[in-house]
Amino acid sequence: MSTAIQAPFALVLERDINRVKNELMLYNNNDNIWITSVNINNPAGNLALHIAGLLQQYVVVHIGGGTYQRSKETEWSTKNLPFEELIGILDEAKTAVVSTLERLDDTILQEDYPLPLNGMTVSKQWALFYIIAHLNYHLGQINYHRRLLDA
Repeated sequence: MSTAIQAPFALVLERDINRVKNELMLYNNNDNIWITSVNINNPAGNLALHIAGLLQQYVVVHIGGGTYQRSKETEWSTKNLPFEELIGILDEAKTAVVSTLERLDDTILQEDYPLPLNGMTVSKQWALFYIIAHLNYHLGQINYHRRLLDA
């Protein structure tokens, strides 16, 4: 039941999750996605897990009223998940997010988001802007990480 408001959000989030997957696929060596260094504490693998968890919690649960049990600690403590499994987790998040947004109507996005963001009460629509910006911040980190390691 995607309407005028939800359709662009679903398209952008689907595009950006695909960008994360593509960025991971560009690494010269899949093992590099888990490498840290003195200046890089968050490797691409953990950032990808964080993106998937964040999207499931913030979009599927808090906007769509769905269910998902997030383990933020696991997102950051996992250190060597098989590449195919990581891509599968991103695909699951993409499917859940897009299907959640496609079944909502416009009135849902005008409701208050259930948690404050940056200390403010915002609408669910405003929260989607925040979520997209946050995803893209981490996408930039993944790109930088890959270029440093593959240089």
